[in-house]
Amino acid sequence: MFRSVVLVCVVLSLVTGPVGAAATAGGGAPDISASQAGPETNGTNTTSSNDSVAHRDPDTVGQEGDLEGLRSWLIGQLAGRLGEGAIQLSQGEYDAARKLVGDQYSDRLDQLVDVAGETETTRTYRRTQENQREMANATNDYRETYDDYRDARENGNNERARELARELEGDAQRVRENARDTRDGFGGLGNQTGQNFTDARTAVTEVEQNITDTQEQVRRSTFEATNLSVSADGEAVSFIDPLALSGELTTENGSVIAEEDIRLQVGNRTYRTETDEEGAFTVDYRPTELPLNISALPVEYQPAGSSPYLNSSTTVPVDVEQVTPTVSVNASPQRIAFNERLSVSGAVRADDVGAPVPIAVYLGGTRVATVRSDGNGSYQTTLRVPARIDNGTRNVTARIAQTDRALASTNASTTVDVRETATGLTANASSIDDGPIRVSGTLQTEAGTAVANQPITVSIGGQTLDTVQTKGEGRYTARIDPAELGDANGSMTINVAYRGEGTNLEASRANATTVLAGVNSGGGEPADEWSLFGTDMRIALLIGLLVLGLLAALGIRYWSGREGSEPDDSPPAVGDAPTSAVQRVEPTSSVSLSTRLESAREQLAAGDIDASVVTLYTAMRAQFGQQGVRRGLTHWEFYNASADDLESEERSFLERLTSAYEQAVFSPLGVSEETAEDLLERTSQSSDSSTSAD
Repeated sequence: MFRSVVLVCVVLSLVTGPVGAAATAGGGAPDISASQAGPETNGTNTTSSNDSVAHRDPDTVGQEGDLEGLRSWLIGQLAGRLGEGAIQLSQGEYDAARKLVGDQYSDRLDQLVDVAGETETTRTYRRTQENQREMANATNDYRETYDDYRDARENGNNERARELARELEGDAQRVRENARDTRDGFGGLGNQTGQNFTDARTAVTEVEQNITDTQEQVRRSTFEATNLSVSADGEAVSFIDPLALSGELTTENGSVIAEEDIRLQVGNRTYRTETDEEGAFTVDYRPTELPLNISALPVEYQPAGSSPYLNSSTTVPVDVEQVTPTVSVNASPQRIAFNERLSVSGAVRADDVGAPVPIAVYLGGTRVATVRSDGNGSYQTTLRVPARIDNGTRNVTARIAQTDRALASTNASTTVDVRETATGLTANASSIDDGPIRVSGTLQTEAGTAVANQPITVSIGGQTLDTVQTKGEGRYTARIDPAELGDANGSMTINVAYRGEGTNLEASRANATTVLAGVNSGGGEPADEWSLFGTDMRIALLIGLLVLGLLAALGIRYWSGREGSEPDDSPPAVGDAPTSAVQRVEPTSSVSLSTRLESAREQLAAGDIDASVVTLYTAMRAQFGQQGVRRGLTHWEFYNASADDLESEERSFLERLTSAYEQAVFSPLGVSEETAEDLLERTSQSSDSSTSAD
């Protein structure tokens, strides 16, 4: 694949060294402007399909004084995606609507948080994203179910049509709720950012109204309306003094619904009963979660899915009296450790009657689970012991999770012994050009279980430079600005520590070694041969010029020796060239690439996915480098400078790798393992192809 660029890359790598992917502190990356950021957005304009805009480390941007410019650009990008997503939704393009508020939206929002912090604006952007995405899902579900409903009607399958019509009721309700919340989000964002969401609000309202009108037609043509009447034997009600309810169910025109199995929801409890020949029924109601201050008890008839009737509801006056039940709790096993399973069970009863209520389970004073007791009052849940529970003897408590309700909150406790668990910490350090030093690794138990949401401290020479949290797979990533190290130069040891304070995990430490001045090193391994030219650019340039001269001489000898031969797309063979500059230099690049690929494989196998992607990018950026592309470019600036000289397949691959690099370096979400594996395989294939072509 790299047949056309291998020889040039070898020389270019000597002259320039590995080029930076993030904005360099001293490289003078240009300020973000309208031409770099893409078209301005007002909340309704079509979002550019090319997200490959220059993006820089927010810390570097802040140093250059362009933090506000980047913040404004990100706000415009997010508003544009929301606006275009709403329009796509109104046009029935559900996949496009969801994609516009999908992963790339989340990436931009994460970048905005990096730049501006977590603010009310970022929270509103996140809520509106969720509401608009859920509205798109609900609208898509409604349209698909409506097609099935229409087919069932046309085929005379009325029972199936009624079941589908009830599903449509739920989907239509989801559309209405999320449309309301999405419009509220547009209003909030308009006030917070000054972006224009008029067209987006109109599009959302049109979708909602269309669904509402369609569902009204479905309701009229499929169901028969009902009337529900209910009375009680008094107003006072408690769990140990149930309320006797009696009622009657009829159609809207007064015809009784006789000898029908019906379902009634009284308060938040569901009862099943049967009407007699006159449509009458009775129910004894015991309140469990009914608020003490309620005065009107809601009662609703909820027909079965295939029933020809619509639901109906009414209320009865009540006066709620509180009762305190008893709670029991058991925990097994008695000795537990981090991530081991703990089973908690028991029962809630009052006057020897089981009560269904929400139960909160606490371990060592920390809430670790919520479960509901069933109709008999029994509950059971199994949980994994989290790290945040300190080791030692700890209480397991089950508490009724409600206040000011018909059943009072009370609790019961037992104890377990929490053991301490040993941990292992890994560390890997890398830097590109003058950019930040990237420190990454994993925190695991001795058994190999990943430990998430734990603080990792990064320091050099006793000075703490950063504290970061481990992610879901135990991975962490810290970035150190070389400016914080003053005049430090050469090789240095980075200390990484997990203290384990306030947890059931032991402390652990690890070290990593890196070299300043643009040398990429990892995991304490020595720098590769590229570092020879990173410490003195003047020497590197002189050597580069010498190599270029030797390469030109070799080219003259090579082409003069091929006069009269057929043209060949392959680069000249160099294996037998005596004392050729190319013969001495090319294996250096080859070894460097293969070494970096092997390093990336090891990082991926160790679970350090982001570091693996950064290593891949470093290696492949050198391979893709073109003569005349200056150092100090951001990753997207480098892509734009190189893309025109690459074939379609190469250009597409470089774009994918650049996007993955951006996510690995700037996004707290990191890169998926599947993406990293695919990029590594693709890179290895390209390397093999290039090597075999030589």
